[in-house]
Amino acid sequence: MPFQRIKENAEYLYNLSHTYPYPYPPPSPTPTASAAAPTALTSDRKIYSAVPKSFSTSVTPGNVYHRFLSWDHCYDAFGNVFAPTATATATATVTLQLKDYLALHLAYFLASWGMYRGSSFLLQVDYKALIPIVDKILCIDPSSGTFVYQSLFGIDWSTLNAVQKQTNIDLLFDKTNGLVNFISNHFNNIRNYVVFITGSSLTFPPTPVTSNNPVSPILVSKVLLGTLGCVPAYDDFFTQGIRKISPPTTTTIRITRTFGSASINDLISLYSAPTNTPYDFNPPRRNMITPGGRVYPEMKFLDMGIWIY
Repeated sequence: MPFQRIKENAEYLYNLSHTYPYPYPPPSPTPTASAAAPTALTSDRKIYSAVPKSFSTSVTPGNVYHRFLSWDHCYDAFGNVFAPTATATATATVTLQLKDYLALHLAYFLASWGMYRGSSFLLQVDYKALIPIVDKILCIDPSSGTFVYQSLFGIDWSTLNAVQKQTNIDLLFDKTNGLVNFISNHFNNIRNYVVFITGSSLTFPPTPVTSNNPVSPILVSKVLLGTLGCVPAYDDFFTQGIRKISPPTTTTIRITRTFGSASINDLISLYSAPTNTPYDFNPPRRNMITPGGRVYPEMKFLDMGIWIY
């Protein structure tokens, strides 16, 4: 069973970027204690779970400016909006300046996660192209004055009953109002715009090219991971990890590799499977805290645990 290895992987990646105390700036690099040697665990991976977060800056490989922290900062920024007390006053708090600030966080997170590489269409636009996505994520139900998608923020899928689970699945994947469809369509429009302004030949003006091919689920899922923490990022490493955990010939654990409601339901089952056993994911996950004091959500835990499986 893969549960122990998933736990070790998640702890390893968390400790890579959370070795140092907050707030910034980091303290003096002078060692204040001797670092404990990494522990070799059952998966034959070496993790730094024995190193406390309050340890000095001499601990390796922790890095107070590690790129992995871009997720923490982006998630915290949206979490400051999706506070448990956010009700009808939400309308007054969502300003254009706030949306601009959140779009900047989202853009930097996506850049840290490889979405602004040279071949990416996002490289040709500025961060303000992400404001419509922020606007959608923060949309407010006029009848209640609450955020439509608030229940997705930091969602603990394993604690939901069947009705609650389906309600939130629909918020993501409904063809009319789901976030996945909206984000995909928005990025498709940006991609078409980029093709138009850059052109594919030396002629001027460039010939408009319209593509209805779906935008990569890698990009869409990374947006949802960074802003709401409700799904993993379905990049190649993650889907390869799923294949190792759930090979085509297995009859024990079945996980759909394609980003969608079926895969999310499979991952919820995977997360829930070792509950109340020595491999329970909840104890280590609840010790994974963002700089803003938020516990890592279940899908972020699985994202880390499967990404380097």
